[in-house]
Amino acid sequence: MQLVGGSGPEDLDLGAFRSGDAVVVIGFAPYSTASVLSARAAHRARATMIAIADTVSAPMAEGADHLLLFEAASSPGFFPSLTGAIAIAQSLAAVTFTLGGAAARQRLEETEARLAELSQYVVEKG
Repeated sequence: MQLVGGSGPEDLDLGAFRSGDAVVVIGFAPYSTASVLSARAAHRARATMIAIADTVSAPMAEGADHLLLFEAASSPGFFPSLTGAIAIAQSLAAVTFTLGGAAARQRLEETEARLAELSQYVVEKG
């Protein structure tokens, strides 16, 4: 699992997409350039592209292998609600790790241990 643009230039991440990869792109109006560029790079690499979007016509959903829709505009507040998108992403993660079995669990545990070693978590003294 990798967050595009999370730790460096996006163009390096986008060039790393390969056939056989699954790329999840999340977007809602107004759509970010990064989401559209990520979707296009996934499509060019022939990666499986899963779009989590607020409409079928979302530009980052074009050419997606799978489109999962959420309602963002019905929030009573000024900002769109991302609750649906978060629920979908959490469900995808849970299913992925379930299908991955013991190997996926082991990899997750190794990632958590590596993050702990790098002090990415705050340790509360109590």
